[in-house]
Amino acid sequence: MRAFLAGAVALLTIALAPASGRAEPLGLQISVQPLIVQFNVAPGGQASTHVTIKNVGTDAAKITASQIDWDTTVDGTVRTSKPGTMGASSLNPYLRLSGGELTLAPGQTEELTLSLVLPSTFDAAPRNYWGGYFIRAASASGPGSIGVGANVLVYETIGNPPRHLKLTSLRVEDAGNGNVRLLARMQNDGGMFVRPQIRMQVAQGGRVVQSRDDSTPAIFAGAARVYNRTLQGLAPGKYMLQLTVDFGGDTLLEGTTEFTVR
Repeated sequence: MRAFLAGAVALLTIALAPASGRAEPLGLQISVQPLIVQFNVAPGGQASTHVTIKNVGTDAAKITASQIDWDTTVDGTVRTSKPGTMGASSLNPYLRLSGGELTLAPGQTEELTLSLVLPSTFDAAPRNYWGGYFIRAASASGPGSIGVGANVLVYETIGNPPRHLKLTSLRVEDAGNGNVRLLARMQNDGGMFVRPQIRMQVAQGGRVVQSRDDSTPAIFAGAARVYNRTLQGLAPGKYMLQLTVDFGGDTLLEGTTEFTVR
């Protein structure tokens, strides 16, 4: 079974600034894809996919991979931690990434295999698990060099947990200097993680004056998310805001609220 590569798996390079605050060397850059992998493996089954790492910089790069646990906070920040932090939700004991430590010359590409193998004794109850890897590159010229890296986030779904998201509050408040701030609170009251796609429309007198498509990182079962965006460039007057959220369920989540710009 192959993995489903969720969302847009476009090339990404993330620079990690050192504690001293110095910028990383311009010659050290890598790309990693995909950044999100979704498995649907039953107990006793296995699946795999390829992770492609390319040295897009001008320096030789020493590549290492280490497992991470991760979750998302109420404001949508992806927070990484050491393996085991997520306890029973962690997928890491069953994830493997081939390749070990390797060195890539400028322009060189390496394809690793990311595998998930579940024992037949694995819990068959419908639910989600997640884990991943941090892919790090350091200069091959010697120790002490500054690194860059990227996270590969992995999801696993057992069975078919119910998927549902509700909008618990929606308001627009004054943000000062003629700006307003949208605050929407969502609650995942289902049993399946969701990655909401959001459309926001602002209308005045029945005419749409602003429209925006957006997204927010995964909201796991039982977790809440506050979606916070500032709206600028609105002339004084009364407005209607409509928020539409596609969370992958059978219906769309919708909410409207009125507000005034003074």
